[in-house]
Amino acid sequence: GHMYNIPTFLPKGVNAGMVWAIREDWCKNVGLGIPETTDELYEVLKAFKTQDPNKNGQNDELPLVCRNANYYLLFLANSFGAYTGLYWDEKAQQVKHGLATPQAKEAFTYIHKLYAEGLIDPEYITNTDDQFKAKIVDNRAGMFLGYINSHIEASHYALKEQNEEYNLVAMLPVKGPNGDRYKQSASTRVQYRASITSSCKEPEAAIKMLDYAFSPEGHELFNWGIEG
Repeated sequence: GHMYNIPTFLPKGVNAGMVWAIREDWCKNVGLGIPETTDELYEVLKAFKTQDPNKNGQNDELPLVCRNANYYLLFLANSFGAYTGLYWDEKAQQVKHGLATPQAKEAFTYIHKLYAEGLIDPEYITNTDDQFKAKIVDNRAGMFLGYINSHIEASHYALKEQNEEYNLVAMLPVKGPNGDRYKQSASTRVQYRASITSSCKEPEAAIKMLDYAFSPEGHELFNWGIEG
């Protein structure tokens, strides 16, 4: 009558999660490179908004798109040295909330500027995942934060089918005014991994496999696969 699950232990920085992606061909169309800093990002998004990078003669570009939550926009705060939630401050040796810091205020000022100038999709907080992906594949989105496989790779090939010159590429987080350049990884945590049902024919083998995932070698394999 009880239900058990095997957790997984995730040390800080073990997985890529979501990364930033940008239309490299759009950058070329407006005569700019992949942005390296928050200032450059602003200039690129502004050019996406005003210079018709998708070349359809319409003002329909959405420079920065997000899906169904401001959570995804908040990763821009990392460039200002702010985390998006609770984190452990090594120097102060205490738990802090990243959005209650001076750095976060600076980040919000920057994000507000982007939104006020129409550089962020106005539907960023209501977009479903399907609407979010449709805007990318419809050749209207310039940049977004997404999962490498289901968002970036899938959208890249869908765009290529329309025009070989369309090119969606992953990019590094932009560097902020104080030199911060990272996309936060969750701090060390334990989370759900798997359960074994009553119909499992080899429960001992299943447990051995899950137990292997806790070893350094198993952890590397489960998170990154086989090299090459």
